[in-house]
Amino acid sequence: MKPDAFEGLQRLAGNRDLLCDFINSFPLPIQVYAPDGMLIAANPAFLSEFRIPHRNLIVGRYNILSDPTLEEYGVLPELYAAFRGQPGRVMGIPAQVHRLKQWFRIPVHEAELYYLDIYGFPLKDEQDKMICLVIVYVTQRKILDRDEIVRAKEYMEEHWQEKFSLEAVAKAALMSTAHFARLFKACTGTTPHDYYIKIKIEKLKEALLDANQSIEQAFSACGLQYHGHYARLFKKETGLSPSEYRRLAQSQVADRAIQQ
Repeated sequence: MKPDAFEGLQRLAGNRDLLCDFINSFPLPIQVYAPDGMLIAANPAFLSEFRIPHRNLIVGRYNILSDPTLEEYGVLPELYAAFRGQPGRVMGIPAQVHRLKQWFRIPVHEAELYYLDIYGFPLKDEQDKMICLVIVYVTQRKILDRDEIVRAKEYMEEHWQEKFSLEAVAKAALMSTAHFARLFKACTGTTPHDYYIKIKIEKLKEALLDANQSIEQAFSACGLQYHGHYARLFKKETGLSPSEYRRLAQSQVADRAIQQ
C-alpha cells in the first residue's frame, strides 16, 4: 500500500465520524484496535472476506496482544512496534482463519487458510499519543478445504477402524506423504494422525452410550485398548474419564426421558 494511504488515515484521526465512514466504506478488510490491543471495530469488507456473520462475535472480545497463535507466525516484533507507534507491514502470512473462528465458537465447516499481506497504521492525536491501530489486510490467495484435504478426511472417516497409515491417507489424497502431511497441518491446524484419533474418540463416545457392552468392550469395538494411553487421551479430549462420560451421558438421557 502507498504511504499516502497512511497519511490520509492520520489526517482523519482527529475526526471520529469521518474516520469511521472512511473505514466502513474502504474496499479492503480493516480492523481497528485500541492501544491496549482490544479489537474495537471491523469493517464490512473484513466481515465479508473472512466470513464472519456479525461484528459482535469478535469486536470487544478479541485482544490481539493476547493471541497465542501470533508467535507461530513470527509477527510479534512487528506487532509490538506498531503498538509503539511505528507503521509496518508483514507479507505472505499463512493465517489459519478457521482457528480464530473456533476460538470464538463461530461455526466452521471447512479449513480456511489465507495468505495475507498485513499493514499496520498507528494513528495519533495532536499530542502524539496513540489513538488506535488500524490494520489493513490484503489477501494474496486462500485455500478453502482443498479437494486433497476433503479426500483425506473422507478416507479416514471411512477407514477409522483400521490401523492408521499416513501413506494410505496420502495416497487417497493423491499426494506424496511429506507434501500431504505439511498441507493437511497448514489447512486444518492438526496432523492427519490427530484428526484420525479425534474420529476414534467420537466413535468411542457413541459406543459408550451402549449400556449392553462394558467400557472395555466399547474400546475394543473402536480398535482401542482400554487401559493406558487411549483412556488418558479420552480424558484429555473430553475432560472426563470413560466411566464418568458414560454416567453423565446416561443421566442426561434419563433426564430428557423424564422431561418428555
